[in-house]
Amino acid sequence: PPIATLNLLMPVLEGWSKKSLVDFTVQPMVGPDNMGEIPGFVEAGAISMDILGPGATGPMLMEVMKVVHESGGLSSLSGGDGGYAELMKERLRQAGRKNLADWISIYPSIHEAVGVSRVLLLTEGTPYRVHFSMTTTRGAVDLIRRAKQAGRNTISAATSPKYLLLTEEDHLRMGPLSTMIPRFKTRDDNEAVWEGILDGTIDMIATDHAPHVREEKEVGLEDIWKAPTGVPEVELSLPLMLTQVNRDRLSLPRLVALMAEAPAKEYGIFPQKGVIQVGSDADLVIVDMDRKMSIDDAQLVTAPKYSAFHGYAVQGLPVMTMLRGEVVVEEGKFVDSPPRGSMVHFRR
Repeated sequence: PPIATLNLLMPVLEGWSKKSLVDFTVQPMVGPDNMGEIPGFVEAGAISMDILGPGATGPMLMEVMKVVHESGGLSSLSGGDGGYAELMKERLRQAGRKNLADWISIYPSIHEAVGVSRVLLLTEGTPYRVHFSMTTTRGAVDLIRRAKQAGRNTISAATSPKYLLLTEEDHLRMGPLSTMIPRFKTRDDNEAVWEGILDGTIDMIATDHAPHVREEKEVGLEDIWKAPTGVPEVELSLPLMLTQVNRDRLSLPRLVALMAEAPAKEYGIFPQKGVIQVGSDADLVIVDMDRKMSIDDAQLVTAPKYSAFHGYAVQGLPVMTMLRGEVVVEEGKFVDSPPRGSMVHFRR
């Protein structure tokens, strides 16, 4: 279940500390119904709060963000629609409409820009730190760019490889395996997100890894509303982006900043993480920029064995991963040693 109470968070932290192969932190889900949990979340080590739900809009959004700020945290959210999707979903369900095209229709592209503009307007003149976790459209990128140009230095934004490389047509290709929020957009939107990456509007490249098993997703073949949203993607994010370096879409130093340095700074764990220097954790990924492969879902480590990129050709692969100076993965294989991952605590 979503981490929405401290009673759910603490067993998760304890369990992950026993089995995680890498260091980690957590991002609880918050809204008007559990605002009272936020100070405890931050005290336990979670800096970022994921604000979800149609109820967390307008004045209620401000109340949630106020508590996050006063607790020393960061408010993270995607540009949303204030409940429109849920309204249309219920209307379509009642009308017996339940295919993939119906699902796509309840997430109009304009609603991301509407959601971003609402957050920017509500937080103007406040010290609240706001992170737009998945930026996918030209309208949203333009709004965030203008806000930053106007001096809004408490705003950050991220995107994901899938919002750079895939479009609405890929939803139709993949069927219910592809359902996720935000959904894929157009090629023009992809180019706008690229522009944001290159000019600094978008600060980081992340993932929204959600490894639902294939059987859960395939129920959407009969009724798309029953398919959970989200896809596995952590495993492929670096090879996909190294491929873009090889294609001269961005430089390797810029990619390092997007995927390591900027996230560490935004989430308060720099310079422990995100940089190679004396005194920092020796978390290193060694890559071979010449190595090539075709992505084969059957060979993925992730348990569900599917992705949005089956058959996609990549060039540039990680060959060794180190955690605090110790090798944990080599040539795609986990090293046979006890898990050494631990909770990373941010600096206020």
